[in-house]
Amino acid sequence: MLPEDYYRGYAMDIGCGQGTDLIFLSNRGFQVVGVDISINALKEARRRILSSAGEISILPDDSTDLQIAESYVIQQRHAVMLLQADARCLPFRSSLFSFVNDRGCFHHVPVHERMRFVREAARVTESGGIFLLRCFGERYFIAGGAGIPLSRDEITKSFSPYFLVGGITDYTAYVDTIPVDMCWCVMNRL
Repeated sequence: MLPEDYYRGYAMDIGCGQGTDLIFLSNRGFQVVGVDISINALKEARRRILSSAGEISILPDDSTDLQIAESYVIQQRHAVMLLQADARCLPFRSSLFSFVNDRGCFHHVPVHERMRFVREAARVTESGGIFLLRCFGERYFIAGGAGIPLSRDEITKSFSPYFLVGGITDYTAYVDTIPVDMCWCVMNRL
């Protein structure tokens, strides 16, 4: 859990999916950018954000100019910007985000592309900023879970050139009452 005084500036949710974490981060005071490669996921995120309780606004659909988007987000008390983009080539200036969230994106990145993902996440995270990684845990893959296997050692090796990697903790998430072995790790940008 982040201390209450941490919530400031910009946060990005990489692979934001249907927007659950976007709403949470916006309600905590971040100016939030949600990035996903799937336009369908972004449409659902937009629908959820607009129907959520609270004072969250969203960037107009017809704006693709990032400078306009930044000014719009800055002017709003609780604002979310949604953008279709590939996490391996993010369209943002360096050191823009004080908090970057990844709940389930990195473990889908092909092994030969993982360092591109990590370099981009590092590039857009400000020095001292926080990167929160949540991904399938080793137990998930050992138990025969689908996807691209990812070990604790790979997480540490991938992120440690750019981040101070904290402990990696196992937890169980539930998808429609089905338990899924996951892990999480908080990292600080060097």
